[in-house]
Amino acid sequence: ISNEGNQHLYVTQATLWLYLRLLPNTLDKGQRRKVTVKVYYQEPGLGSKWNLVEKRVELKRSGWHTFPLTNAIQMVFEKGGRRQNLDVRCEGCEDLAVLPILVNQNDESHRPFLVVQARQADNKHRIRKRGLECDGSSSLCCRQQFYIDFRLIGWNDWI
Repeated sequence: ISNEGNQHLYVTQATLWLYLRLLPNTLDKGQRRKVTVKVYYQEPGLGSKWNLVEKRVELKRSGWHTFPLTNAIQMVFEKGGRRQNLDVRCEGCEDLAVLPILVNQNDESHRPFLVVQARQADNKHRIRKRGLECDGSSSLCCRQQFYIDFRLIGWNDWI
């Protein structure tokens, strides 16, 4: 992920989509395979990493699965970093013949992808202000200037 030119973005939602393929194995056909997928943030250039999301997945067939990463992606934009390295691990996948499709030249259609929804951070809930004075063409509520000569209507003796 690059935040070049996007330092003032606020991430409202970020989701990693990962395709898990079931390989043929000796388990009974139709039996659910339960694996745990963990997504780690890895600091570029450093060996340290921390768990962003951990999800227990039950699979009956191959398919797409989502992993929420909103806070992690927002952190990238706030820190001003240029990259975010994600490390995906699948516990139990090898034993249960589940293959997470990460990068495969022969299978581009199942490559993982990240969907990020963001908005400009500096104009959160800004509503365009309008003048209170009427310009004659407005049908909205506004302030109109009136001049009343109370002498002309005979009220000058009590106002």
